[in-house]
Amino acid sequence: MKNRKLLNIIGDIDDKYIIEAEPRGEKEHTKIISKKPIFYFKVAAILASLALIVTISMSFFNSDNGNLPLELSKGVNVRYVENPPAVASSGDIEWLMETELFGEKYADLKIVAFEGIVDDIRNIECDYDGYKDYRAIAYINVTDVIRGDLVEGNTVKILLPGPIDTNIHVSETSISSQMVVGGKGIFMPITYNENSIREENGKELVLLELAEYGLADGERWVFLESNKGLIFNKEAYPSLAHAEDLEEIKKIVRFKLK
Repeated sequence: MKNRKLLNIIGDIDDKYIIEAEPRGEKEHTKIISKKPIFYFKVAAILASLALIVTISMSFFNSDNGNLPLELSKGVNVRYVENPPAVASSGDIEWLMETELFGEKYADLKIVAFEGIVDDIRNIECDYDGYKDYRAIAYINVTDVIRGDLVEGNTVKILLPGPIDTNIHVSETSISSQMVVGGKGIFMPITYNENSIREENGKELVLLELAEYGLADGERWVFLESNKGLIFNKEAYPSLAHAEDLEEIKKIVRFKLK
């Protein structure tokens, strides 16, 4: 708004003030004044103002430290990273029966299901005041809604339990770590809410600030299509073990989620 007012003020300067600002020479020359130089003067002033605005704007953007904007989280910085350091982490996942995996909720969070194509995957570093946790955010275009309030054609974000295509080894992510851009799959993430918080080192990260959905772990909840066949945890989903393609997986999943 201030910039628009500035341009309006410049455009509304009365010609007589511009004339008076001209250097005075002989009397007879000051009486004959062309409108063309005045017009060029106005344009030059406007262009100079625009250049100043652009310069200020560029300085503002270049001062950004690269962190993702977080308003609800406390003491945590998150940023995109291209090459996370080579580290390893381990942990155990809760054993669940197939009927529980196809349930409506996990840990009181709704489970949605959809078929989609991976548009992009970005690795991230979550810095809890010195303790660093590496994950990834997958951007997935929804091609078919199986369960949940999703819209076909929309792109949703899913927080993955570990980074993709790196030297970092995170246990229990052998399936999700095989996701690739352009790959197709069926995804069953949990739906985050304001109470979905990860706490490390006394700091809190509100997961909803990173993505609408997340995988409870990287071993289950995902069925991927690849040129080598289907990729999913057959031990966790014995009724799907003999499925030959993703379309068959989708039919079975849709039936079990009725």
